[in-house]
Amino acid sequence: WTTSADETVKYYSGTAIYTTTFRAPSVQRGSRVILDLDGVRDVATVRVNGKECGIVWTSPYKVDITDAVRKGKNTLEIEVTNTWANALLGADQGKAPFDGIWTNGKYRRSDKTLIPAGLITQPTIIVESK
Repeated sequence: WTTSADETVKYYSGTAIYTTTFRAPSVQRGSRVILDLDGVRDVATVRVNGKECGIVWTSPYKVDITDAVRKGKNTLEIEVTNTWANALLGADQGKAPFDGIWTNGKYRRSDKTLIPAGLITQPTIIVESK
């Protein structure tokens, strides 16, 4: 989000939902299907075909989606939430990403660069054999 030319995206803090479809990989019995979200910043909730599969916020950013994947076409939804740091930085610079941003908290980062947010890299599907 922080590389966007649109300042309401660049300084956004909150949640965005990414949705796509994919075809299930060939899986042998006993194998696990893992979604690798190494490029997510900061927290992600993963749903496959409407079934919640897990939440990741620390390395290795992997979610087991085996029980939700069906043969053929599948729907993947990744709900990503970042911290409030970018919105506060934007507000401090007069570039608030949305109306009404306000806090009485005195905490501000000394570093004035934006923190990467959203899906930084494309998620990948890994099949782990037993």
